Order: sequence, then structure tokens, then C-alpha cells
Amino acid sequence: MSLSIRLWAAAIAATLLCASAARASQVWAEVGDGRFRSDLELLADSGVIDLPLNDWPIPIADIVNVIGKVDPDKLTVPALRQAYQRIEDAIRPTSEDYLHLGSVGLAGGSPGLLRDYDTPAREYGDASAEVDDYGYRWAAELNFTYAVDPRDGQPARLDGSNITARFGNWLVSLNTLDKWWGPSYETSLILSNNARPMPALELDRATSAPLDVPILRWLGPWRFILYVATAEEHRPDVDNSLFFGNRISWRPLKFLEIGLERTTQFCGSGRNCGLTTWRNVLFGNDTTQYSGLANKPGHAEAGYEARINSPWSAVPLALYSQIIGNDEINRLPARLMKQYGIEGWLNLENGDTIKGFAEYSDSTCESGQNPPEYTFFGAPYQCAYDNSVFFAGYRYRGLNIGDTADANSILRTVGLRWDRRVGDEWQLKVQSGHFDRGNVADPYDLVSPYGSSLYDSAQVEYRRSLFGGNLSVQLGVERQKPTEEIGNGHGFGYVTWSKAL
Repeated sequence: MSLSIRLWAAAIAATLLCASAARASQVWAEVGDGRFRSDLELLADSGVIDLPLNDWPIPIADIVNVIGKVDPDKLTVPALRQAYQRIEDAIRPTSEDYLHLGSVGLAGGSPGLLRDYDTPAREYGDASAEVDDYGYRWAAELNFTYAVDPRDGQPARLDGSNITARFGNWLVSLNTLDKWWGPSYETSLILSNNARPMPALELDRATSAPLDVPILRWLGPWRFILYVATAEEHRPDVDNSLFFGNRISWRPLKFLEIGLERTTQFCGSGRNCGLTTWRNVLFGNDTTQYSGLANKPGHAEAGYEARINSPWSAVPLALYSQIIGNDEINRLPARLMKQYGIEGWLNLENGDTIKGFAEYSDSTCESGQNPPEYTFFGAPYQCAYDNSVFFAGYRYRGLNIGDTADANSILRTVGLRWDRRVGDEWQLKVQSGHFDRGNVADPYDLVSPYGSSLYDSAQVEYRRSLFGGNLSVQLGVERQKPTEEIGNGHGFGYVTWSKAL
């Protein structure tokens, strides 16, 4: 679809009239700010802080806890001092404890086919306003958004809202926050911001402080997440189903982070949702051992990941991988989808940081085998994100909850990020992919619904301070074509701004 000139003009005009800043939360470091995440990773990879960083959102309390232990006078590398100062500025409280308007924002443009960690917006345009209220051990941040021509037919939204209370070192939150589980910036095979966030009741550790127990002290800083969310009312398969997620991540060494994660679709209209079902979901009894659909509690995705960075400052390099099973056999992930990545960075004397990365993701069951040995009723590619109970797939409001390229797809990405000392940021990225490799027409796969297709794209994104805020501009070109044809490319892009009040 061509760029919407009218929306572009409206967004640019709004940008020139108003200051621009990312919508800030005093409770959660949310998905979407790649610069903030990159700054934290830079400090963690340099050994300045010790904090799990592969599951988002992260409680602000956890970041405050580790940043408060840093002595900035000992940061001799200019890029580390700049990253530390940007984080300090971002987590500094800006609002009083009373009901008030926290921020306003506008966005406009034409979205690309794929989303990544900090893709600026979802629809062709939206306007938002956040109302905040803070108490001694609780907070309410309600984000009201009106979207232009939304693909799911829901213009009025509360995405990005939360009501959170703290009990000791635990947070209990009712929220509609985007979630991202995994070390990649491009996609997660199990849980990403590709689909809109589901309303969720969530339990998190407020800080990832290590356990002071002799046997468990080796875990280092660790985070635990458990949540139950509700899917949409009108699904093609099961209405009002539930979505369960749990994850634990830890850093046994300052250069190693490990994560274990699991999600399950279960319950819903006409499905058994009693205590036995909940017990089976909690303990993983929900897959191949059930022969009848009526007896099967649900469908699970589960797996593990690791990110390891060089312990030597002279070799600024990190490797990461995520392995996710579409099913479980003997309570272990099976029929695996895989992701691999490498990134390196250079801290310049003037305080700038340049980071490059390359990544490969394959959302095919039995990744690496072509065709896969596993078949579902004779079809080798009808496995990933698919199951007999929830036949509309691992999706929410039409979009995959995990991989942005959806099922049976390969995505290759090479990118470069330039974080400048003066505060602005450039990102360059090229991608190529092969979607729906099994050439199975699936009306529920909105990325490649008519069968196999090839994909290429290039994009640039620029963020900078402007009139006391941060402007974000994304421009790109992409081409998607059936494997036997040559397709025409088209442009996409966005301009966004929001202002903290």
C-alpha cells in the first residue's frame, strides 16, 4: 500500500508544533525504546551492572536498584558515561502523586509488513493520551488511544496501560503492556510485540536481586514472570480463550544470561476450564498424551535461550540463540524452531557507540531439515504455531503472538545502530525472507496467506531530541512476491511523537 500523504502531513505538522518524547512509565521500562535497551545492554556487557535484560517490560525498580550502585566517576569510557546518564535521566521520577495527564501523542504513516522491537506504531495513525496516578505502593497508568482505520476494527484502545501494586519484592499488575521474551531486537519465536497486547493479570519480581541461599546463590540476579491473559471474544476457533505464560531468567555469570519460558493457549467457550485443566496447564500435561480434542487441555509453546557476551573488553562481541518447541514430548520442547544472532559494538572516544548485528530465524518445526521429517496428516509444514484445538493458530486479533514472519518462515537480518553522544540515533537494516515455505495457503496467516512468498526490505530510522522531546522517523522500502514471480516494491514509514506533561 502506498504511503498515506494526508497522514504523513498531519504527523509532520504535529511534530513541528509540539515537543516530542517517548511515553514514559514510572513503573515499567516498556517494549519499544531500543535506545534505552541498548544503553542497558552496553553497561551490562561492560560489567558495570548485573541485570537480566532478555524479558520485557522490566520493572523500573529493578533498574533503579542496579543503577544506584554505579559510581559514575569510575566510568572512564565516554560511551559508558553517556549511556549511564541517559538511563539516569530516563528513570528519574517526573510526576507527583496525584491524578494528572501524563502524556499525549500522535503517530501517522504507513506500516511495513514486519514489526521489530522498536517499530514506532501499528496502524495508519493514532492519537493517545495517558492519565497517571501514583500511591505509596501502587500506580495506575492508563493510556487511551484512538487508531485510524485499524485492521482489527477496534479504534478505541487501552494498550500500554497498567494498574500495579507492590508487595515486598513482588509486583501484581493488571495490564495491557507489550511483552518481549528473547535476546533479539528483530523477533521472538515465542512472545513479541507483533500482535497487540492481551489484557493480562501478571506476577513479577520487583527486583532481580540474587537469593542469599547457599545452594541457589549461583543463579545470580534472576527474574520470574507468570501471567494469565484473555484472548479476543470472536475467534474462528475458540472464543474467549485464555493465554498462560511463565518464564524464569538468570545471570549465573556476568557475561551469560539464560532463560526458560513457556506459554499455553487453553480454556475458552465450550472447553473444559476446571481445576484439572488448570493443573495440567501449570504442570505441562497438555500435549501429545491426549488423543481426543475434548480431553486435551490446550496447546503449549516452550523453550530456552541464552545470550553470552565476551568477558574481554578488547573483544566486544555477543552471541545469542533462542530454541522454541511447538509441542512437548516427555515434558521437553520438541519439533524445534530456532533463532541465532551475533552482535558487536565499538565505543568511540567521543562517546558514540556503533553496534552491528546479523540474525537468522527459522519458525519451522524441526528447523534445519528441508523438508521436516515430522508431518501432520502427511503435511510436513503444518506444525509451527498450529494445533488441532486452536486451529486459527498462535495468534491474537489475526497476528502471530511470536514470530513477526509467522509460521514456516525464514528471516535474515543485518543491521547497524549508531547511538550518538549528542542524543540522536540512526538505525539501518536490510532483511530477506522466505515466508510460508511449505506453500500452504492459510487464511489465518496474514503475512503470507496465499502460499509461499519471498521478501526483501531496507529501512532507516532516525530518532533525536526536538523541542525538549524525542522525534522518531522511519522510512523504508519492501517487496513481497510469490516465489515464481517478480513483485514490485513499495514504500513504508512512520513519524511519531509524544510529549510527557
